[in-house]
Amino acid sequence: MWAGESEPNVVEFGTQYKNPLWVLDQLKSLGCGLYCGAIHGDLHPKNIVFSENSVPQIIDFGWTSDDSHIAKDFVLLECNLRFVLLRPDVSSLDLTTFTSWLKYDQAPPAFVNPHLSAMAKAITLIRREAQSMFPPDTDWNIEYIVPLFLVALGLLKHLKNYRNQIAARL
Repeated sequence: MWAGESEPNVVEFGTQYKNPLWVLDQLKSLGCGLYCGAIHGDLHPKNIVFSENSVPQIIDFGWTSDDSHIAKDFVLLECNLRFVLLRPDVSSLDLTTFTSWLKYDQAPPAFVNPHLSAMAKAITLIRREAQSMFPPDTDWNIEYIVPLFLVALGLLKHLKNYRNQIAARL
């Protein structure tokens, strides 16, 4: 899919991006402590069901851990919204805008597409909830965006199952 990790750039859909394998190689030398605690470990929309009273319930605790990076559940849920569940009929302009919206403190772009607006709103709520779990002085590039990248990269092995494969690659 991409050139070796020594190549810093790749071209995807006619646009130059950083090579994810090169970025991964750069992250290996980062060496930082992460906030760890109890997590579900496999939090995605299929593991959230609603009771008769419309109260959300989390199921399937097979991947639960009491000592993992606490952003894992949040970033896994965000990745699911960003490409696993993202409809394939999103325009290329909206898709580029949506996939480029990564900065943690950046407000989501305005979208005319109601599906994309709903996904952006859900991601904003997920991030707000994640933020409440970390100390106020948290470096969000390290604690959230790096894990988001790592989870997204790991999920590419399931690319053929995603509703929006282009979003996953971008």
